[in-house]
Amino acid sequence: LGYLSAAHTFFDTDFEMERGIRAAGRFVTASNLKALKEKCSVVPCGVSVDRVRDLTKEVERSHRFQVFCGNRLNASKRPDKLVKLYNQFFAFRRGVNIVLPTAETCSFLVTLQDKSHMKLKKSLDSDSFVQEAARSHVVVETTRFGGFSIGLSEMILAGPVVILPALKWIRSIV
Repeated sequence: LGYLSAAHTFFDTDFEMERGIRAAGRFVTASNLKALKEKCSVVPCGVSVDRVRDLTKEVERSHRFQVFCGNRLNASKRPDKLVKLYNQFFAFRRGVNIVLPTAETCSFLVTLQDKSHMKLKKSLDSDSFVQEAARSHVVVETTRFGGFSIGLSEMILAGPVVILPALKWIRSIV
């Protein structure tokens, strides 16, 4: 109902606008939903390319192959997919650093084959997040629904190979 009472509502992506309108449609009349659609717009937040460049220009890639996942880990981030991917990296019996910026206790980590190179980064600020992505060789995105695309855009700009799921919200960004 907050969308309806606002003079205008801005969304970061088409996907988020469709999702917001669909959610509001469960609680408002058809005429209110039509009025809501007329006062919604997509305005991407954008990312400062200069900022990412300045933050990463002196950052060196990790000497050991490093995989970075920029998600807070919860059920919608599909940690099972992450565990499967990480276990595939470990199957090659080569040292791999796994970097997870998370504040949560990650109960799913017990299913990882090798935790000796796991690095949990607690409470990364925005600058450190970008620099950690730049140190990595690969970044992985597993989120089923994402609405805040700035972190994903920064990871892409930081330079590593990016593995993305084939989902509608990803296609609305890239």
